[in-house]
Amino acid sequence: MKDLPTYYYLEHLHECLGFISGSCEVLLEEQHWAFIEVFKQQPHHVQCTLARSLNRKSPFIDSASLRYDEIPDPEHALQVCFDKQWLTQIPATHFLEWLEQLTKPKLLVLLRDHDVDNVLSSASKAQLLSLAQAHLTFALVSEHAIFHQYVYRQVDTIIDYLLFLFFGNVGSRLNQFSMRDLGVMRTRKKVAQMQARFASLNEATSTYFYASALSELKRIHKLGRIAQQPTLCIDTLPDAHGTLARQKRNEYLWLYAKYQLQLKSDWQTVLPILDASELPEAQEKALRIRYQHADKEQVKQQLEAIIEQPDNSHILAFAEDFLARKYQKKRTSVMTDMLRNSARQLVLDEVHKHRVEAATVDHYQASGIQALRTENELWPGLFGLMFWDIIFDPAFAVGNEFDWRPYHCVIIIYTMIKLNG
Repeated sequence: MKDLPTYYYLEHLHECLGFISGSCEVLLEEQHWAFIEVFKQQPHHVQCTLARSLNRKSPFIDSASLRYDEIPDPEHALQVCFDKQWLTQIPATHFLEWLEQLTKPKLLVLLRDHDVDNVLSSASKAQLLSLAQAHLTFALVSEHAIFHQYVYRQVDTIIDYLLFLFFGNVGSRLNQFSMRDLGVMRTRKKVAQMQARFASLNEATSTYFYASALSELKRIHKLGRIAQQPTLCIDTLPDAHGTLARQKRNEYLWLYAKYQLQLKSDWQTVLPILDASELPEAQEKALRIRYQHADKEQVKQQLEAIIEQPDNSHILAFAEDFLARKYQKKRTSVMTDMLRNSARQLVLDEVHKHRVEAATVDHYQASGIQALRTENELWPGLFGLMFWDIIFDPAFAVGNEFDWRPYHCVIIIYTMIKLNG
């Protein structure tokens, strides 16, 4: 594996900020410019400290872990980061999250030092965490030595947007530079033209807002905390500027409504959220809810309007099928009719349950017929050859070497999804 230079973390941050302050200058607000300018003015060891902290996955960082050979005065560097409000003590609002990332030994120390009963060394970390969340408070722990070992990376509110401009998504971090330099991650440096993904500040900020909201919603759902989400007020949401922002907004509204319905929330509260999303899944769910609870004649009129002028093929297929079954007394769905009317039927071995493609290949091979599953290999190749001039148009080359497809293709794909469902 390659050896990386001493200051490679800082060099990566400079590379990222150089692209942003150049190609993305019109996409920056005053707070972003202020951070970049102040950062450039700091001593080398302060810049190194912040660069190291930004490469940590968690925003909760043990300050002792920020001691490196390239940082000759770590105490001073940390103090400057505190003075600039890039780092801070653990906020009360993030106390429970901080507990979650503590190691088992540190949880044991906190629990025993605060005289919590039934604390066993043999207990799992999950059990200790449950005890800590139930018995420890911010006021109690904020005086403990373990608490003061940690700092919180408050600058993420600025950095996350800058990384979004660079990578085009809300999940990528600076460690991708290290993976590139180590040869672990391939990039497309030869075809990159170093250009911004967005045409305006409004387009960039609104896309970032909804991409972040969608990512956070999924994270909260994964943690089982959807019930703790505040009620969504559509009127307070910012406007979505551009195709990507509208797509992310539609996905966010649909997913929020879907999770609320899973919690058995009042359908009358959820319905306006579904109506605000342009996704066909949201439109379909709204019509089903209205049919179940509201005026069926109104639903019929909406279905007929969709058939007359559909937004996409998905909602058209649903409207035709739903209208026929609910209002014209048709007993079977379109899918059932397709299966019944199929001119060719195969009897597949049950050993391949839930693996239809593999079962089909096995069926033909048993009859002495060569069969290959080519769907996920042949189609992309044919697609690339057919649309080569559009995909690889020099005027729309990848924004930077970490992109694997021109960003205008992403917009085209979302437009096609909207039209075709």
